[in-house]
Amino acid sequence: MTITLLPLLLATAATAGLSLDGSSPQRSVLVGEPLKLVVRWKADQDLQRVFIERGLFQEQSLSFVVDDGRGPKTYREIPHSTGDQVVLHGGMKKGQEEITNLLLVQGRYEGETGWGGFLFRAPGSYSVKVVYTDRETGQSTTSRALRFTARAPSSEDREIFDAAKARPMMLAFLGNAESQAKVKELIERHSRSPYLRWTRL
Repeated sequence: MTITLLPLLLATAATAGLSLDGSSPQRSVLVGEPLKLVVRWKADQDLQRVFIERGLFQEQSLSFVVDDGRGPKTYREIPHSTGDQVVLHGGMKKGQEEITNLLLVQGRYEGETGWGGFLFRAPGSYSVKVVYTDRETGQSTTSRALRFTARAPSSEDREIFDAAKARPMMLAFLGNAESQAKVKELIERHSRSPYLRWTRL
């Protein structure tokens, strides 16, 4: 099976004074392959503070409602850095827009503990909604869905899939020295694999 991205934007009514829309350059992904989302944030009114989620997912202001046909489940990407960084929280004027590039690599579904795993964990059809929650007011904004169909890895990609199951962050060239050494080894043998596209940037 192939992953198909329907021509939908992530659009929503602004329950938090904010609208989200987005897109993805990927129209086909493998099970476990990192998924890139380009998210546009637009203020529908003057906002004193917005917890915009950047690439490292330090804010934890976004969650993703994923439905594989058996009912929706909430997924949260784990932070991509364990270091402490200063994050400035600014406001947005009405009509102002911000664009962030996000890569979903590894996270937890509701009820899971530990480090979680892939976003798409089995072949099939999926819908994904983006949810922003203002941690100060509790108000949220939910997008419309992007719809995907995931496919199983080929025999050539299976080695990468098996290596990444226990440490998905390696697919974004993140993780400890052992993980990064393993990625370099895999790149030498599978340089064109979709799994490794984000390690080559």
